[in-house]
Amino acid sequence: MDDAKAGRGIEGIAQDHTIWIASFAMDPKGRVRHEVLHALKTMGKISPDEIRILADYARETGLFDGAKEKLYRTELEGRGWNEAKIAETLDEEAAAHTVENPRARSEAPTPVKSIVDKIFEFMDKVQTALRVKGFMSAEDKAARGASTPANDVIQSFMSGEMMKREGVKAWM
Repeated sequence: MDDAKAGRGIEGIAQDHTIWIASFAMDPKGRVRHEVLHALKTMGKISPDEIRILADYARETGLFDGAKEKLYRTELEGRGWNEAKIAETLDEEAAAHTVENPRARSEAPTPVKSIVDKIFEFMDKVQTALRVKGFMSAEDKAARGASTPANDVIQSFMSGEMMKREGVKAWM
């Protein structure tokens, strides 16, 4: 997260079974979906074929254009990675950019939409588990008229308000 604080463009990280999202993320919900894709791939819940389908869509629609791919490639080459690992990582990043886009669920062709739906279903299960633990969504709060410090921070973050007050969008 030090890179994020230094403005190096990192809005989120998926590491093992943990996802970190920067408080200045431009689209926190989209960034969570992006990082969930990385985590699900690490856990073997998204197949290489599904990654390829999402990556192809991102490249075809400009969600992951040549300029963005070049930035990622430069970073990955700087790590000394071989071409096979770079290509696999670029496909995963392109796929994550598809999942990050909320329109992919409604506007994408069926194969893409089916994979994106799978990720949304996973996130719905996480949201249900959080509700069982007492967390509330913005809709829950509005229905109950409830406000707690933790829920207020979560809502500020997920709505993007925190970013509007404090952040700067960068390339990643």
